[in-house]
Amino acid sequence: MPDLYPKYTGETQRDEHDNSSAPYTKRVLLYGWDTANLSKVKLALTPQGTLALADYSIVTANDGTYDYFAFALPGTSTATASWKVFRIDANLNKQYADGNALFDNTATDLTALSYS
Repeated sequence: MPDLYPKYTGETQRDEHDNSSAPYTKRVLLYGWDTANLSKVKLALTPQGTLALADYSIVTANDGTYDYFAFALPGTSTATASWKVFRIDANLNKQYADGNALFDNTATDLTALSYS
């Protein structure tokens, strides 16, 4: 019968660690709860050290002047006002729909929204 317990207190599997030398770090998956959609969502740590959603539905568009991007939880209808939308010009200037970075826009026609 296999041994189900570590031989020593604090022993872990080496493949759970990012590297095999000190300082030891452990890879973990972070999840949160989306109360609006009653579902589990995967979280990730951003380079700035904040938590963000790891999995998004993404809608893109281009009108020749701007590239448009919309992000929402997976399964969100494009007609639902739950999308974060922004556009970027050739100089990489970013403008948000409605002038804010909130998840409060639709993604049915990204070019028709008001940006600032």
